[in-house]
Amino acid sequence: MCPPARRLCVATALALALAARVAAAVPQTTLTLFAGPSIDGAGLSSAMTRPFAEEAGQEVFLGAALSQGLGRPLPGLRLDAEAGAGARFGRFGGVEGWSALYLRFDALPWSHRVPTALGASTGLSVVSRLPHAERFDDGVRLENRSHVLHYFSPEIAFGIPGREGEEIVLRWHHRSGIFGAIGGVRDGSNVVALGWRIPLGR
Repeated sequence: MCPPARRLCVATALALALAARVAAAVPQTTLTLFAGPSIDGAGLSSAMTRPFAEEAGQEVFLGAALSQGLGRPLPGLRLDAEAGAGARFGRFGGVEGWSALYLRFDALPWSHRVPTALGASTGLSVVSRLPHAERFDDGVRLENRSHVLHYFSPEIAFGIPGREGEEIVLRWHHRSGIFGAIGGVRDGSNVVALGWRIPLGR
């Protein structure tokens, strides 16, 4: 299906299969709605450390994701499985889907006052049309491109006072070739998104 990322495909499929088997025993399901602009001409580190100093990109992203809690492998750590879909609007608009595992740390020193969680994911993202940042670098057309890339999206979530389980989420929606491991792709694309997470089945 995607030869350059065969091992990653297999690992993600196995992880999601495991998630499906244990999901019924861990009824912690959430829905996250988020939106934000793409950031062109900047790597993930720049998009994270100074997101509003970088030039806004060619697209605006709207998306939604369902997450299922899988349990706590260690105190303070939460493992979740996520599946999401969204659309990019702009010159190179298109639809996107992803599946990933998230590891979240929610035992920060101030979490008893303001619930806060730091998270990061690993998974696969697929797009119908390549975003601008994956087509060009400083106006030069990129030779190595792929519709299937790695999905690594760090995020920070803050609990909403008085609304148990609900969170405001800042996510760096990131696709990349893992330094050339997928189809020789060394570039990627970034979206800085703000979202709202709500628990389902309360």
